[in-house]
Amino acid sequence: ALPKSLKIGWASGAFGIALLFNGIGALIFFYMVGILKIEPALAGSLIFVVKLLGAFTDASAGAWSDRINSTRGRRRPFLFWGAFICAASFAMIFTAPAFASQWATAAYVFVGLCLFSLGYSVYNVPYLAMPAEMTDSYHERSSIHSYRIVFVTLGGFVAGALAPAALEALGKTERSSYAIMGLVVAAMAWHATPLGSASG
Repeated sequence: ALPKSLKIGWASGAFGIALLFNGIGALIFFYMVGILKIEPALAGSLIFVVKLLGAFTDASAGAWSDRINSTRGRRRPFLFWGAFICAASFAMIFTAPAFASQWATAAYVFVGLCLFSLGYSVYNVPYLAMPAEMTDSYHERSSIHSYRIVFVTLGGFVAGALAPAALEALGKTERSSYAIMGLVVAAMAWHATPLGSASG
């Protein structure tokens, strides 16, 4: 049986990525429309295109991490760089400069969302492949994933409840509030995620 410390160490890697993913999901549309003043149809279209891009990046990240050889293992370099790209792009999105045109603003956010989608795939696909390589036991893999769900839930709670509450306290309609939130959440996720990746 795998030691509990290993299971918790690996599973904790889900917290940061869940925090970022749920933060984007909960806030991005209102942020684009209400704060950045992008037309709703344009904002929705950009989000839809990025979702389609994710299908391609997921498959590519999985195939790439299956083939790579590294002294740190096949998966760990992906986890490190995926976490970095996700955290950096999250901060980039929520600290968008004030452009004169909504099209320039939309292009900036679109690039940030594409980078986030890429980083999410680079991290999450290899991360979820790791339990099958850690043990041949179906029951042990189920146990490992049960720990992961705990950290996913915690990340979702922070993103879905605490981040919006912080925005309310800072001023939900203030651009600077989203910049502060974006930087704080990105820093939290960056420090949390590699902790799990180092244990796999």
